[in-house]
Amino acid sequence: MKKHLRMTIFVIVVIGLIFAFSRGPENHNYILEDSFAPSVVFADTEEACVELMQKAFFDAGENCSGAGVNNACFGYEGIDTSFLAAKSGTFEVPGDRIPLDSVESLATAALNLDDETYGVAVLNLQANYHTAMSEAVVMLMIGDVHVENAVQDGNMVTPTEAIEAEVTSDASLYSTPGTGAMNVGQASRGDFVFADVMDATEQWVRVFFRRQMVWMDAASLDLDTGDLPVVTEVSLTPMQAFSFRSGRNTSCLAGPPPVIMLQSPDDMPFHVVVNGTTIEGDATVFLRTIDDSLMRVAVGEGAATVFAGEVNEVVVPVGYSVDVQLNTDGQAVGSWSGWDVAAEELNRYIPFKELPASMLNGPYSGPQFFQTSGIGEPPPILPGGSDEPIYTPVPFPRIDLSYGELGEDLPRGAFTPITVGPATCPDWLFYHSDEDGDWDVYRLQNSGETNNVSNGDGSGDINPGYSQDGQWVVFTSNRVDSTNWELFIASANGTEIQRITYNTGNDINPAWGPDGKIIFESNRDGDWELYLIDVTVGLDLTQITDNPANDVNTHWLPNQQAILYQNDQDGDWEIFQLDVSTRSSTQLTDNTVEDIVPVGSHDENTMIWLQQSPFGVFDLWSMDLATQATEQRTDTGTTISSHVFSADDTFIAYHTRLDGDFDVFAQSLEDRDSGGEFMVENVSDDQSDTANDGFEDRAPTIRCDSPMIVFHSNRIEAQQDLYQINPLPIDGNTGSLTRLTDNETAYEIFPLADPRDEINSRQGDLPVHPPVSTN
Repeated sequence: MKKHLRMTIFVIVVIGLIFAFSRGPENHNYILEDSFAPSVVFADTEEACVELMQKAFFDAGENCSGAGVNNACFGYEGIDTSFLAAKSGTFEVPGDRIPLDSVESLATAALNLDDETYGVAVLNLQANYHTAMSEAVVMLMIGDVHVENAVQDGNMVTPTEAIEAEVTSDASLYSTPGTGAMNVGQASRGDFVFADVMDATEQWVRVFFRRQMVWMDAASLDLDTGDLPVVTEVSLTPMQAFSFRSGRNTSCLAGPPPVIMLQSPDDMPFHVVVNGTTIEGDATVFLRTIDDSLMRVAVGEGAATVFAGEVNEVVVPVGYSVDVQLNTDGQAVGSWSGWDVAAEELNRYIPFKELPASMLNGPYSGPQFFQTSGIGEPPPILPGGSDEPIYTPVPFPRIDLSYGELGEDLPRGAFTPITVGPATCPDWLFYHSDEDGDWDVYRLQNSGETNNVSNGDGSGDINPGYSQDGQWVVFTSNRVDSTNWELFIASANGTEIQRITYNTGNDINPAWGPDGKIIFESNRDGDWELYLIDVTVGLDLTQITDNPANDVNTHWLPNQQAILYQNDQDGDWEIFQLDVSTRSSTQLTDNTVEDIVPVGSHDENTMIWLQQSPFGVFDLWSMDLATQATEQRTDTGTTISSHVFSADDTFIAYHTRLDGDFDVFAQSLEDRDSGGEFMVENVSDDQSDTANDGFEDRAPTIRCDSPMIVFHSNRIEAQQDLYQINPLPIDGNTGSLTRLTDNETAYEIFPLADPRDEINSRQGDLPVHPPVSTN
């Protein structure tokens, strides 16, 4: 009786969704891109589809219960398999199981009533988990999905069963191998840990201790390391990296589209590489491809990070989705778009609430969506299992960085030149907020008073920079044309706004230098070049770079009337210094890896920038601009970003993810510890405990009149606010945090306190490299 009732509800829900999606556009805000709008729903056929889906789900749950870690299970009829060389197995009927390290590819079939097939496969990925955890990422392939193993030969490692070992001497615990990593705790003599792998030096062992997966010195353990497999920075567990493509519903409208569902265990974020991009999250994530050119990532529970660890990573909260651009080989090209509320996408997975618990880490609940009727109404997303709605932000603007089309000048409006006074340190900083229902640039004074500086109406206002006297702000906006980005200047109190660029190309990322000089990036010339405008004189532009490559990420050295920037003419990004008046340029880096985001010290003697390591992460480097001597400043195994100098150039701040969440760090420019490493401390993590606090602390900036670091954080659930902390002295004993903003119905993010550059709201986006000439 209960099963029959559950079946009836399932049919009603799915057919109800069909009617909702097939009604005219006057009744809803979306039309699915891979379905159509029939005038008549053939209920008998659709009910038969629903019956087959529910049978497939039920049988897969029975067939794949307890399938085990690093195994694939044949859930329901309609699966094709190919095996890696020298591997074989039987994977032909429901209930068959094979180890993942033998799989070359898996393909599940679309729902087909004629032969009653509907491919369902269950894969339990060990991914990044320690074997002592006995946990796995559940990966479901449902419908027309084709998956290929993407773990390269020699990089696949299956950790051994956990080996218990006794700690023979007190030892520090680290987030990654080596003392340069974050110290996350201490093990005492007589403690017991569980080991499963070691690093290539055989000095460091990965252990499971007090619910933490950490690294410790093998010399501190009673352990024969010869029993442990070796891992490197590029090692992956079976099927931790995969490529996929999905098809469309062909026989039935009912139910979800062909999709991959990834589900983490509770409070254990997974780390996988999908179509060439890293995805992490304590979440339930749905993946599918659209027209072979986009991969859609939708989050049904928790939150996920796409392009995790890269400079352009994006956090996708529950109820949202993002689209990742794919090249002709089906691999991510490094750009994403479409970050938005995913009601139409996630409503299609409502039937997954019927998936048997035996094939999941926990029942899928999914978010609820409801329409708002105006300002002040409840937000549109209610997470599954929650009694209270959460605030969901307006999607943050994303600028299209494509190039190739020539821009055309547009008619200019009236412009009144402004006056810029002497350099000073204002008693305020700027930040981004969606308080007015769109993204604007705001000013926060030391008194706590705020005002909307950019005052856009339904537009995105981002990338602010301010004049040396603190009285004027330049920013990027699409207020005139949502597809075109132009530059505007505003008085710091928001009472006066003027447009300063007029072209069909995109004019973005302004950096305000001395007096009224503003340098910005534009693709009006067919690629990304740098242009200068002096707003104390008029709107005449000067093109200061002109080559067949891209020139981006400007940073001013105002006393020298020079800029730092990056160029990719040789096929990868390199750093240059350019004299603005003479246009003479000096190349500062010259190698075959990516060198990006140069930032100069206030005394203009030192540059810091990000250099990509052989393992794909971006480390922080420094250069003496007089001698061009360089030094690597971080080697943590995680990407550094948002790097800034303190006002007195004695320390640097940046953010990175050493312990599973973003934290803000301060590193001394000169002082070193007893081991010769630069003094560094985590200034934003829980001040009473060095363990992961779960907060996302990002985008540091440093006030011009003090050592105070300002950053944004989600320390209050479903909010993003600004916080401030004094990191000095850099000895591991930071002071307490001061909360600067508190708005329950807005996000306050990406603060700015240095007028020479604003790198945070750019979110690490870069144009793709141009083809390298073979002539």
